[in-house]
Formats: sequence, structure tokens, C-alpha cells
Amino acid sequence: MLAKGLELEANSYLTDNRSLAASLTLLDMAFSKDDSGELLGKTPVWVPERQASLWANYDVFEGALAGATLGAGVRHAGKTHMDSLNTDQVPAYTLVDLALGYDLGYLNANLGRRPGATVRQQPVR
Repeated sequence: MLAKGLELEANSYLTDNRSLAASLTLLDMAFSKDDSGELLGKTPVWVPERQASLWANYDVFEGALAGATLGAGVRHAGKTHMDSLNTDQVPAYTLVDLALGYDLGYLNANLGRRPGATVRQQPVR
């Protein structure tokens, strides 16, 4: 297998709670050895030559939604071959993603305890 390519990624915090991430992959991959000779020079199945993505996140630090992260992104994949002899292709496609996350570190320390249970704080050593 011979693979040549370029992969770029950039991440940036626009503000304390807004971030962007972008990536681009260019890949030229082909079989360099094949005992039968049928696959020599062919691209492996499901390997696009181009992929790109852009993702934005918004982190909530205060209020009722503190600990939540809201995100949206778009991903693009170039055409791929759907068989080993490269006789048929899957066209390029673009996907839109939405995400919702929560940092469990923001949960109340009393969550999940029995009502009336006493909590002892251990000194930090």
C-alpha cells in the first residue's frame, strides 16, 4: 500500500465559551503490491481523496445550563470506490451534525444521596 497525503487541522477559541475547529485531509492511496496484479494501482474501498470538516461549539459556564456544550458541524467526504477493482463509485456527500454534551463535574455534590444523609468533608492532604 502506498499512501501520500496532507492533513491540516486548526482549532481556535473565539471567546472563553466559543470555539471553532476545522480540518482538511487530502489523500492519494493505492495498492503498490498485488500478487494477482488486479489491484495494482487501484484505490482501496471507501477511501476518499478529500475530506473536510468545520465544527463550532458553545460552552455554558453559568446559569441553569452550566456545564452544557452545544455544537454544530458540517463534514464533507469526496467520492469513494465501492469495490476493489474501482469499477463503481459512491458520490461525494456532506453531513450536518448537531451535538449536546454535559460536563458531569457541574452536578450538585448531593445528587444521588439518600435524603438526610450526612456528608463528611475529608481534609485535602
